[in-house]
Formats: sequence, structure tokens, C-alpha cells
Amino acid sequence: MKILHLFSNWKWTGPAEPAVNLCRMPSGNHDTTFIPGGHPRSFKDNEVAAHAIEHGIEPVPGFHLEKHFHPLRDLEDVMKLRTFLHEREFDLIHTHMTNDHFVAACALRTLGKRTPVVRSFYDPDGLANSIRARWMLRHFTQGALVITERARTSLIDRNYLAAERVMVSPGGVDTERFDPTGVDRAAARSALGVGAHEFLFVIVARMQRHRKFDVLLRAFKMACDVEEGLRLLIVGRGTHQEEVACQPVRENGLSDKVIFSGYLRGNDFVNAVAAADCSLFMIPGSDGSCRAVREKMSLGLPVIASRMPPLDEIVDEGQTGFLVETIEADLAGALLRAARDRGATAAMGQNARQKALAEYSLAVQAARVEECYRTVMEK
Repeated sequence: MKILHLFSNWKWTGPAEPAVNLCRMPSGNHDTTFIPGGHPRSFKDNEVAAHAIEHGIEPVPGFHLEKHFHPLRDLEDVMKLRTFLHEREFDLIHTHMTNDHFVAACALRTLGKRTPVVRSFYDPDGLANSIRARWMLRHFTQGALVITERARTSLIDRNYLAAERVMVSPGGVDTERFDPTGVDRAAARSALGVGAHEFLFVIVARMQRHRKFDVLLRAFKMACDVEEGLRLLIVGRGTHQEEVACQPVRENGLSDKVIFSGYLRGNDFVNAVAAADCSLFMIPGSDGSCRAVREKMSLGLPVIASRMPPLDEIVDEGQTGFLVETIEADLAGALLRAARDRGATAAMGQNARQKALAEYSLAVQAARVEECYRTVMEK
């Protein structure tokens, strides 16, 4: 099957990694073409294109594919894509963002082609209810992949697509890369300065005002006041990190309890996260699918997460972690439960790893996408 993937962004953020992963699906005999958004200065600075190349995917340059609606550049892309589709035959077009979906719909309309379109939605609520989005779904979408049951129900109840054309695919993670058996935890903890008997929590997030670091740090302070040996690792960076994290840590007397690793890549990232005993996740960022949570689960870490979508569909209460309200007392209670019953916490971590293998691996995701493609082509 010849498949064209469109992704209207050049930044490596949010749904970029899931989109690239779909282009290298480990099943099916597909001839895949990938067109990412264009960098405003040069293609060599295109982050999405660079990652695609690392995975053996040769991206097609020359398109703007802006993340947001841009009349002139979108028109230019429509005409360019129209020529591209006229010269090449594709069995299916897979779009990943609202604007690349729009460009594809306009190009197909001007060509008069009936090439089926599959759309991936990375928001836990599914589709924004705009006139443009409704037009694309009703007239230029034959299948949809969503990350939550909530989003699936929304598309079906609005009569955008028939139930058999909407499939839940939470998004895959590389369970081989995020494999706890490949990490020397003792060495990783030693590198962070964490003692063998200390209990280490980890959070991976950009330090931004809306990510509830104030709630987290106050809850961690409450837990530390009644339980010894607690540590917190914060992985990431952010424009407001001094205001939202560094200063509150000092003011709460937590400087000897909190570790700031900064932004980590590759094995450094995997080793640091795997060194923890339990992971935390407060508020989703640019990646609405919360892939970071599934990566931690793949590493065998239980997750303490806010009770909100899509986290309430990823974390199973008492089985793979705890769901909490974003208030200090509730979060502090969950921190103490995890630290005080280490046997139960370790068992939840094992459950989390098994769930990641069974539901979130790239192979499982590929099978779901193949089923969606097969349904669309048969219909």
C-alpha cells in the first residue's frame, strides 16, 4: 500500500514522535512518503525532518505546511500538493494536524480524486468543533485514530464518522528502548547522588506556570515533613523554571531533597528516569496523549497522576499507580502511600510494565493502525 503522511509542523514537540513512528510501522508492506512542515529558514534546521532521517525516513522538502492556518502559504501548499498527487498515486493519505488535513482536503477537492484520508487526533477530547474541522471530517475523512474512548464517543455521537471507522490508539512507545532490564539502577542512582534506601520520585515536564509545580512542591514538602528519605528528581527545563520550581524549592527548604537534572537526551534520559521508584505527572503539556507517562510505565514505574483525561484512561487506580486531585493534601497522601509500602509500589511498577507491553508497544500500535487502514480500504 502506498501511503502519504502529512505533518504540519517542523518542531519536535507534541505529536511529532507518534507521527514519525507511524511512518516506520513494524508491520505491513507499505511504501511510505512523509512530508513535514517546512522550517522558516532552512530544511537542515527542521527538527521533525532530522528525526525522520535518523529513523531511515527520507522526508519530502519544499512545503510550508504551517501549524496554523495561513491563507497564502496554505494556497501555495494546496497547489503544490495537487501537482504532487497528480504525478504520484497513493492508496491512502494519513494526516496528523488540522492544517495538513485542510491542505490535503483542498488538494483532493481541486483534483477531483477520492483518495481515502485517515486522520490522527492527539487531543484527549478529539476534535475542536469548528466549521473547517466539521467540513473536513464529513467530506474528506474516511477513518480516524484517537487516543481516548472519550474522543471516539465524541466523533461518533456528532455523526462525523461511523463507529467502525473510529479506532482508539493511545500512541506507541519504544518498549525496547524504555526497558528497565537494560538499566543499571544502582549506577544511575549513584550518578544522581541518591542513596540506596532513599525513595526517589521523578517528574518529566517543562517548568511552566500551568503545569502545577506549585502544588507538587507544596505536597512534597508536606510528605517530607512526616517521612524521611524522600527525594524528587525534576527532568526538564523551562522559561519560568526559576519562578515555578527553583525559588519554591529554596523557600520550602527542599534544596537537599530536590534534584534538577536539566534537559536530558538518549541514554542519559532513560537512565535518570529508570533510577526512580515512582513517577509523577500533573498536567499535560503540548503532547495531549501524555506519551511521557507511557514511557515511564514501560520502564516499570508506577504513576501518580492527576485525575483528568487522558490520564484517567492510562493509569489504573491501585494497579499501575494512583489518580489524585490536583490539591496538596491529596497528592501528599499518594506520595506517602507509595513511599511507605514499597512492596506494593514495586508490584504496581511491574503491572505498569506489563500494560505498556500489552497496549502501548509500537507493534501493538501498528496492528491498530493496520486495522484502521484495512477498514477504510474495504469500505
